[in-house]
Amino acid sequence: MQDVRTFGGLYFVDLNNDEIAMLVRPVRGSGVFETFIRRLQSRVNYESGTIRLTQEDIETIPQLAFDHGDSSFECRLSGIFRRTLGATLGRPAEI
Repeated sequence: MQDVRTFGGLYFVDLNNDEIAMLVRPVRGSGVFETFIRRLQSRVNYESGTIRLTQEDIETIPQLAFDHGDSSFECRLSGIFRRTLGATLGRPAEI
């Protein structure tokens, strides 16, 4: 994972302007995905372009992207995190 630093059990991911723009797009509704995106939006440091993630967030990103059958989830999360977390969005490759 490039542009990812860890400290004190947290992950600090450097996002570029396009990734931040995709993250901060408004969401409607109160489902799991919408709630998760709002939580991520609240963790961005807009001056540095860094987002603070927990281990739970790192596990949730690929789950929401790949395990829910909604391509809009996958497209948005891939657009935000693919460059830094890789094609599997941080999920270990299956052996």
